[in-house]
Amino acid sequence: MSKEAPNTIEHLGRIIGIDNEKITIAIVSQSACVSCSVKGSCSVGDVEEKIVEVAHIDGRNFKTNDLVTVVLNVGMGAKAVILGYFIPFLVILFSVIIMQFLGFSEGVSGLTAIGMLVPYYAMLYFTRKKQSKTFNFRIK
Repeated sequence: MSKEAPNTIEHLGRIIGIDNEKITIAIVSQSACVSCSVKGSCSVGDVEEKIVEVAHIDGRNFKTNDLVTVVLNVGMGAKAVILGYFIPFLVILFSVIIMQFLGFSEGVSGLTAIGMLVPYYAMLYFTRKKQSKTFNFRIK
């Protein structure tokens, strides 16, 4: 999190691709365990590379492998958590409750609840271009 702007999340990234409209950046996401002094004795720590695309709108010149800071508003991170975790949890929970109320077995209720995620994630997939416009990553 940035000290200058408390409403932003910042990550260091490396440019892996550039075209006229967008810049593709690889961000290394690290858990808090990575900075722990006993991380070598524990297998809990994880490091994961994530790829983000940033609109190439300003006149700055970037090159592949440049290190940049990628910034996202905190509110957008909360929206991503809601869309990716909270709503699917509610879909599963209410599906199981409704199926149980209708008298279906636990196995059928569970499988139906998981199956209900298919249309939800399909909807997210088909609206990905619209969603990408609301998640404004930018280069600092």
